[in-house]
This record gives sequence, C-alpha cells and structure tokens, in this order.
Amino acid sequence: MKSYSEKVNKTLASLLFCGAILSATGCTQLGWSGHNYTSTPNATSNGILFSKSGVYPQTENALEIISQESQRALEAQKMLVKYRQQYSATLESRQRSFEEDQVAIDYIGKPQPLLTSIAIRYGYRFLEVGQSRDLGTVNFTNNWTTPENAVMVISAQLGNEATISLDKNNKVITLIYR
Repeated sequence: MKSYSEKVNKTLASLLFCGAILSATGCTQLGWSGHNYTSTPNATSNGILFSKSGVYPQTENALEIISQESQRALEAQKMLVKYRQQYSATLESRQRSFEEDQVAIDYIGKPQPLLTSIAIRYGYRFLEVGQSRDLGTVNFTNNWTTPENAVMVISAQLGNEATISLDKNNKVITLIYR
C-alpha cells in the first residue's frame, strides 16, 4: 500500500509531466479539433463547460488545470509536512516518558500483546526473533510501574522461555525465543 506522501508526489510528478508535454507541443486548449472553445471563470471540477447555446462543450485552459492541480498537490504536501512534524513531536514526547511514566497494569495473559501495547504506546518497534511458540502466562495484578520496568519484569517472568532486549537508542523491544 502506498503512503500518502508517495501518492501526492506521484500526482505532482504526473501533473508536471503533462504540463511539459502540453507546453512542448504548443497545446493551449483542450477540446475537439476544429472548434474554438474558450474557458470561463465558472469552470466545473472536471473542466468541461457548456456554452450558453448548449451545443458545444467548452473546456478550461490546460495550463489553468495544471496550475490548479499543482496548487492542490502543494497544499497536500504542506499538510503532510505539518502532520509529520506534529506526529514527530508527539512521538518524541512519548519516547522520553518511557522511563518516567507510571502506568497501571492489570494483565494476566501471554506476553506478546502486552509488549506490543507498550511498544505502540511509547513509539517503539516490537520484534520477535527465533522460532515462534506459545510462551507462558505473565501476571500483573494492580501493578503501578514504569513501562521500562514492566518490560524487565516480563523478561524475568519468562525465565528460560525467552529473553527481552530493550534498545533505547533505536527504540526497539525485541522478544528473543530460546
């Protein structure tokens, strides 16, 4: 699946390519050959207009269409940049609080869902290494702890079944099956 930025960049590139083709060939109007169509300020979203007599359709100037689509692509890229900046700031804040937050954990079950939940909440990646198998149950009953400590307690509860590696620099929690 393509990301939003890839779609925006592809749209912008195709618009610029169309503009280059049109300017290189000298085309300034879209429409059927042999008819002189003019553009009006009351353009529809698909660029086709109808004359007052209703006989021949009129089209927008090709450069106007390219300009409008380029503006849309530019606005979409600006919105994407703004979204990424906000997301990055939020993610950095969450990652900084990984060692300090106090969270209430009331969980009895397999360790993978709990580790995945902690990783997602604090902007870490969760990886599983080795032959995947059913691990023992971990038990947190009305426990207040930091997310970092919770990961270490899960590792201790797993004993010889698996180990957990916590890489704070690369923001990765790795479950290593033994």
